[in-house]
Amino acid sequence: MRRACRLGLQQTDRTGFHLSEQSPLEYMTAVSVPTLVAQVHDDTMTRPQDVQDIYDAIPVTEKSLYWIEGTERRFDGDNFFGVHPEIPIEWLDKHID
Repeated sequence: MRRACRLGLQQTDRTGFHLSEQSPLEYMTAVSVPTLVAQVHDDTMTRPQDVQDIYDAIPVTEKSLYWIEGTERRFDGDNFFGVHPEIPIEWLDKHID
């Protein structure tokens, strides 16, 4: 069995949902606040087009998409703003009174 199939089955076993049922895309139309989306571009668990589609579906004009480059590891994305706090701080400075 291919790795992707095994992963999908494991995800379904753990959560009760198939991977295709876990997309937040349909909920993006409810976003009404300025939004910063950040994602590891080459994350092995996420396709860049899926993240782009989510970003594009956010109906607010004040939004930004920040691609974290140079890694495939999701964990590196979790720590990215801890190492580069200037990025979210700059974004927050523009959007918080």
